[in-house]
Amino acid sequence: MTMIYRVIILARAKKQLSKLPPKEQRRIVQALASLETDPFRGKQLHGDYEGAWAIRVWPYRIIYTIKKELVTVTVVRIGHRKDVYR
Repeated sequence: MTMIYRVIILARAKKQLSKLPPKEQRRIVQALASLETDPFRGKQLHGDYEGAWAIRVWPYRIIYTIKKELVTVTVVRIGHRKDVYR
């Protein structure tokens, strides 16, 4: 049985998403929906973002954390790949 994770988008990430073009917003929302069933499809991050994950929606990145015990995915940042890790 597949567990369904609840995706929580922080206010900062919502604001970042709202600033993107509508076509890109739709692509990112689709990627966020896919995290409900497979949050581990992304890449685990290191360094300053230790414990976080990222998925690519070219040229953007979605950075999120996973809480297995709460069955939640928290979206921390959404942004262009050149700026999102800063």
